[in-house]
Amino acid sequence: MTRSVFSALSVFALVCATAWPAAADDSVVEVKLVVKDRLTNASVNAAVYSFRTCSSNPRTCAALDVHDAGKSPLTMKCSKGEMLFARLSVSGYVQQSTEAVCSLATQPIVLLATKDRDPDWLMRAGNELLNRGDRGAGAVLLNEANAQRPSAASREAALLAAARALNVNENDALVFDRLQQMKVPTTTFVEAIKVFQRNKNLAADGVLGSQTLGALVESNSSGEAIRKLAIEDMSKWGRET
Repeated sequence: MTRSVFSALSVFALVCATAWPAAADDSVVEVKLVVKDRLTNASVNAAVYSFRTCSSNPRTCAALDVHDAGKSPLTMKCSKGEMLFARLSVSGYVQQSTEAVCSLATQPIVLLATKDRDPDWLMRAGNELLNRGDRGAGAVLLNEANAQRPSAASREAALLAAARALNVNENDALVFDRLQQMKVPTTTFVEAIKVFQRNKNLAADGVLGSQTLGALVESNSSGEAIRKLAIEDMSKWGRET
């Protein structure tokens, strides 16, 4: 399931190698577009681009237009069928927004911006992925949520998510340590982590570090995996509001 989620994701730095849809319809249309924070729905300043015109060098190509949060929604022109995205000009956000197709519609085209390392989004998206059966991706997000806003409850949820991703029964995953006064991974869980690490040619230390968590979703690190998920439109998961 994890592979299927990530096969649909696009990474900004690898856009040149991505197979985008067929060339856009040459007919130019006028549309309304808004870039908004995916949790608060507040409009966000950002430049709007097209993958059709930015396929060769997306970091230096010209923007189609600029979304001004104070004047949202933006009225702009684009070619029907081309893929649009935004680059955030506000600090604290993941640099790229989600993507959307240029098309005529009664409602504005929406591009979603994700705050970098936002524990609320990480928790929400992680739980949604778990509900969909994507244990690896869910574990990555929940572990990062706990790292950003630690608590006993979020730590336990993150560990259990990782245990499920490694096919360890929840009842066999954690045990209460009186010395630390918290639940910790059992020997069974630690050994499962080590086996997974060896299979991925990682140091078999039994610790859920960034590389180990990233390997759950075929990424080099948990940070890379989170950046991929941050540009995925959660409405495809049926829970975006």
